[in-house]
Amino acid sequence: MTVRSLLAGLVLTLGDLKAILFYASIFPLVMPTDQLAAADVVAVMAVTITSVGGVKLLYAFSARKLAKMVQDRRMRRIGQGGAGVLLLGAGGSLIVSTAG
Repeated sequence: MTVRSLLAGLVLTLGDLKAILFYASIFPLVMPTDQLAAADVVAVMAVTITSVGGVKLLYAFSARKLAKMVQDRRMRRIGQGGAGVLLLGAGGSLIVSTAG
């Protein structure tokens, strides 16, 4: 990963409107905002950055590993077969549920 990729991911995460609205709406329910000191705000920011950033890093490393696996012809065929079975199962369940 390059610094450019990390910065792009950071900007994308910071601009995630759903996450911002979620945290902004849940935060006052969890913490009394009128009693927060500067150290508390820093601690909350550190926990948030660590948890959200940790999850995003896990996603990035998993995607990188998956991209390498897809380059292998054998793994690609296994993945395509598994996806086909899942699609057939989903289609079959839709047919059964709408027929009855």
